[in-house]
Amino acid sequence: MKKFWLKFVKVKKDQIGNENRPVLKIHPSRLEIIVEILSLCGLLLMILYIFKFYSFLPDEIPTHFSLTGQADKWGPKSTIFWFPAVAIFFYLFFMVLSRIPHLFNYLVPITPTNALKQYRLIRRTMSLLK
Repeated sequence: MKKFWLKFVKVKKDQIGNENRPVLKIHPSRLEIIVEILSLCGLLLMILYIFKFYSFLPDEIPTHFSLTGQADKWGPKSTIFWFPAVAIFFYLFFMVLSRIPHLFNYLVPITPTNALKQYRLIRRTMSLLK
């Protein structure tokens, strides 16, 4: 199965340290596509939810809680927009990382025969972190 996919994948060499790792163009799997759609829907729902209920928020909202669950820091209600901003940042960060799997550190040496499996594994992990 591995050799079958390598016929359809363009392989270039990339110099990383002392290793030559193949750079593969890997098409997303169904799982990656589903997770991508769910991630985008989650981001969109978060943004819509905040805009829908923003007018109902008090002028000051808790921004930090103690270990006992009591609010110990307060801020303006506009700080609620930090949540989607941070979520979008991490979404884009993991999206970029998942497109360069040949630059990651692996526990096993990457060869042309195991590169596809290892790169797919790391891309799936990056997709699930979104």
